[in-house]
Amino acid sequence: MDKRHHHPNPRDLQTRRLQSKHGIAGPSARVIAELFYGAKRNG
Repeated sequence: MDKRHHHPNPRDLQTRRLQSKHGIAGPSARVIAELFYGAKRNG
């Protein structure tokens, strides 16, 4: 796997990084995660 010969779209790369980090691609991923885990904790 030589990444030097592969040039993915920077936007796609950023989205994939966000998805791998939070599971959700978006600026409000952290807010959604907090709400989701908060609701899970409360019941």
